[in-house]
Amino acid sequence: MQVFYFSFLIAEATSLLFFLWWVARRIVMASVIRSLGITGISGYPLAVEVVVNLSPGDIKKRGAK
Repeated sequence: MQVFYFSFLIAEATSLLFFLWWVARRIVMASVIRSLGITGISGYPLAVEVVVNLSPGDIKKRGAK
């Protein structure tokens, strides 16, 4: 029983570390994008537009600069 509980604690700690790493990475990427002033054609950060999946045709229609 103690072995199972110990392995459960290790799994929980690993999950927490992964989550904290993921959050830290998102914060760093957001601050880098903001500091460089990288924005897409609609004024939103470029990462937001990539997530929305704009096609090259959409970008041409909107008149990318």
